Amino acid sequence: MWGGILRNIGTIFVQREDKKSCEEAISVLIHNLVHGEDVVIFPEGTRNRTQQLLLPLKKGAVYVSQVSQKPVVPIAIKKYVRKYVVNIGNKESVREGTVRLKHILEGLLLEI
Repeated sequence: MWGGILRNIGTIFVQREDKKSCEEAISVLIHNLVHGEDVVIFPEGTRNRTQQLLLPLKKGAVYVSQVSQKPVVPIAIKKYVRKYVVNIGNKESVREGTVRLKHILEGLLLEI
């Protein structure tokens, strides 16, 4: 079920262990951004099922932003028992890198 839904909304699937798959996905994301499309990237790379506020972030989201010269709109999502709470930040330049993005996301999560 989810696979069909995700394909219909244009999800780019990545085989994390396959370097070529990762490079192709990044190339498509950059192309889409440069041509005016919006994209959603989950920089943790997976669901956080730990007690940590955030998992270590993958570098792809920041790399895509830097290469495409497009800002990031950070969004923090926190699940409670029967609902999700979303906190949307301001457009940000993340030229400083993944550490800056992690700091922004942690702040958004702590506000929830």
